[in-house]
Amino acid sequence: MSDLRKVLTLVMAVAMLTVNADPGEPGAWIEGESTALFKALNSPAETDALTARLETTVDFEAISRGVMGKHRDALSDAQQTEFRHVFQSSLTSLLRDGLGSLGDYELDVAKARVPRPGRAQVPVTVTSSDGVYEIQFSLAASDDQWRVRNMIVNGVNLGLTYRNQFAELMRTHDGDVAAVIAGWTESVADSSEIKAGS
Repeated sequence: MSDLRKVLTLVMAVAMLTVNADPGEPGAWIEGESTALFKALNSPAETDALTARLETTVDFEAISRGVMGKHRDALSDAQQTEFRHVFQSSLTSLLRDGLGSLGDYELDVAKARVPRPGRAQVPVTVTSSDGVYEIQFSLAASDDQWRVRNMIVNGVNLGLTYRNQFAELMRTHDGDVAAVIAGWTESVADSSEIKAGS
């Protein structure tokens, strides 16, 4: 078993490889840059650069809107912005905390599927000492740059998982948005484990 922190470290690290990717060749770009970036991610000096790169690589605004789902109308514009910042901060912190746990790995990037211009799905297999992770990245291109919109890890849809988590917090706190936002980081940290394949 591997906790979500380690899984997110792997998937977000791979996600960062999409910066400035040619929208026509997302898989090839990921494969070509993987080794150098994973080495950079293991350097403690890279944490500030890591945060900055995540901001340009992952579409936190679109993802956080999806996470809020049908409850988004219950949040004011200011609360939506606040949640996006908390959401982004919580995932970045999980990634930072997990960087030291990355060991040897093998990365296999399959051919990307481009269902329509500006959209791509990139299957990636990460083999580490913990097991095998089958990851599918959903990417959207904007201004000739890929940005991550969602990830499915060993069949677990992270976007859907977080949406369900947000909905559960809304139920638990009887629609108290401030309490949901305040409890989000702890809720993410306590997320259930994702099992690696053999």
